[in-house]
This record gives sequence, C-alpha cells and structure tokens, in this order.
Amino acid sequence: MTAPAPPPGTGPLAFDLAFLRERAMDCRLGDDDLTALTGIPTADWDTHLTPQTLPAAALIHLARTLATSPESLLRTPVQDNRPAPQTATHATALHAALMEAGHIHPDDLASALEWPRTVLNAPPPP
Repeated sequence: MTAPAPPPGTGPLAFDLAFLRERAMDCRLGDDDLTALTGIPTADWDTHLTPQTLPAAALIHLARTLATSPESLLRTPVQDNRPAPQTATHATALHAALMEAGHIHPDDLASALEWPRTVLNAPPPP
C-alpha cells in the first residue's frame, strides 16, 4: 500500500530534527543509540535522514523508542514567505532598477515608475 500524495502546494515531508533530538534527550538516548535506530550517523542526518531513506518499520520503531508518534517526527518544509514580484516594495523596485542601470537621476526614476517624487525623497527640480 502506498502513502497518499501530499496535498497540492505542500512540499515533501522531512524529519523535524530539532524535535527528534529533543525527544532523544528526554529519553536519554545518545548519538550511538540514534545511529543504531536509523542506520544513519547523526552527523549525516541533515543530508541523509529523509522519509525516503528511512524504512517505515525503522520510523515506527524510532517513534516508539522516542515515546511519540511517527507523524510527530515529520514536518513539511517551511514555505518561502518572500513577497511575490508584484508586491515588491518601493525599496526592492528601486534596488532592482539601480542594479540594472547604475546611476539614475531620482526624477527619471520616479517618472519611469510612475511614483511621486516624494517617494524617492527627491528635491523638486530647480
């Protein structure tokens, strides 16, 4: 039986290593114990311990040893909360324009972006 696909828009599952290590400390398990339970040295967990590399039976055994559920050891990766390009701040748009063109007179930039000159704190032209 295969696991159901994750809901659209969610990434693959990963181990919640901070929670796993916290449970291990609570259960007085050291690195050697954890390596024996997972088959993966704890120093390599960041890159090698994934739901795909740990057999289901080992996950269940690990969860029981840590007195928790298998689900609690897993998490979905953190979503990227950076603003989308259409919601760029004035500072982001200004930075992008300067990176592209080098020096730009504030009046020219305000005109090109259809911003009032006051947004760029540009003095009025003489």
